[in-house]
Amino acid sequence: MPLAAAAAVAGCAAPGPSPGTGTPRQEAGSDPGFGHVHGIDLNPADGLIYVAGHNGVFRLGPEGPHRIADRYQDTMGFVVAGPDLFLASGHPDVREPGPTHLGLIRSTDRAQTWASVSLAGEADFHSLTVTGATICGLNSTDGLVMRSDDHGENWRRGAELGMAYLEADPDDPLRVLATTPDGLQESTDGGLTFTAASEQPPRLLAVVDHTEEDGAEADPVLAGVDGDGGVWEFRDPAWSQTGALPGAPQAFTALAPGRYAAATAEGVLTSDDGGRTWRVITAPTG
Repeated sequence: MPLAAAAAVAGCAAPGPSPGTGTPRQEAGSDPGFGHVHGIDLNPADGLIYVAGHNGVFRLGPEGPHRIADRYQDTMGFVVAGPDLFLASGHPDVREPGPTHLGLIRSTDRAQTWASVSLAGEADFHSLTVTGATICGLNSTDGLVMRSDDHGENWRRGAELGMAYLEADPDDPLRVLATTPDGLQESTDGGLTFTAASEQPPRLLAVVDHTEEDGAEADPVLAGVDGDGGVWEFRDPAWSQTGALPGAPQAFTALAPGRYAAATAEGVLTSDDGGRTWRVITAPTG
């Protein structure tokens, strides 16, 4: 995988100031659509998939994608942390006041409105992962992993990873995985330090995501996608490829064991068979 692939899926670039802000309102009939997709996730409150892109947040309903609140916010690090609880970062719609870097923002009304939580003007999280009250984020302004243990109010600086996508273990918030150009890295101290994971997938992964296995006593299933679209699952003791996307991924999420959603140049797709086959649920917008 090219070194930029992990960054492309996570919406990342090399550490440094992020350019620009959200796209301004377009002329009638010329909506730019998603733009580059930074994140995709399922809201358990309504059972719908939400897409966060360079040009705003969209709800994928029965009638197709719907731009939420007519907002063109460049929404990065997007994650659904619970029913109707969205967290993100990025850059504001140019029509809205505020600093270039949004820091951590939160929505409790399905992205209709967003409230600043912390680090406005200081942090631009290109990847966020949440387990309970613990949030880990990759701040693109300096390449550092940051961790909060109080829902994002206060933060501690951790390891410098540069480009990475983060994913915390749903059973242990201090165990964090990171996809990097050097392979899969693992932290057992909540992002303060990382070492190479003991079980490396055969290909460099761009994104990894956990999903709960059927049954309360079962361990979470770990899945990932490489820069060319190959879909992988880890079931102790090894990684195995279970399918492939029809193209390079922009975003990927595990909805349930063997059930995935992803964004590519072909639009938003879902798979119910571990990535062996895919169905386009929304064609490219814009």
